[in-house]
Amino acid sequence: MSLRICPDYRPRTKDQGQRTKSKKAVGPWSNIGFTLIEVLVAVALISTIMVLIWQTTGVSLKAKQRIEKRDEIYHNARVSVDKMVQDLSMAFVLGGLAQLGQKQGSPQIKTIFKGDDDEVLFATLSHLRLYANARESASANVAYKLERDPDDSELYLLKRRESKWLSDNPEEGGVWVTLAEKVKSMKIDYYDARKYDWQSSWNTESDIGLRLPRAVRVAFTFKNPDNEDEDISITTTALLGMYNNAIDF
Repeated sequence: MSLRICPDYRPRTKDQGQRTKSKKAVGPWSNIGFTLIEVLVAVALISTIMVLIWQTTGVSLKAKQRIEKRDEIYHNARVSVDKMVQDLSMAFVLGGLAQLGQKQGSPQIKTIFKGDDDEVLFATLSHLRLYANARESASANVAYKLERDPDDSELYLLKRRESKWLSDNPEEGGVWVTLAEKVKSMKIDYYDARKYDWQSSWNTESDIGLRLPRAVRVAFTFKNPDNEDEDISITTTALLGMYNNAIDF
């Protein structure tokens, strides 16, 4: 067996091998980096992107806050209107001996329905007992009115007062609770079934007598957080089932 040696083969000495390895270690890519201009351009691009992201996020958060405020106004308006319709639809007045409190020695009880264009007071059967064995019944005196908002002189608060039982003075008792905010106006009308027309006020202690309006129409105007030139309007009508005659025991 013969050994052939390539003509180009030249054995390397130990010093030549070390010099070759050192040259490979210090290759042509070891001196590559970023220049100052490239770094400044990269920083400028990143800053621009961050500013755009910040502006977009800010616009989105502001839009989210406006939508939440508007939804809160709609929610409070719906809850207030539904509660008002529930109370009005179950309004009643007592007549005869029951109103004078002369039956079986019972204490004096007085019921009225008194309303203007921006407030109303009446007796209703919509009261709910929240505690067991409470000395309360389904009847109560309920009142609604507008009160100036202490934080904004141009707006109002929708207030509701409910007593726990009927008494000889329906205009007293109970605590006023805020149902809705950001109210600009409230307009209440009362439908007279005998005159076939809407009235701006109603009072059972006047010549109208002990009878209720056939229907009550309530129109609310709320502030629109999205557009100051456009208001949020809600109108509803409550039908009174006991409008024709007073309850007489």
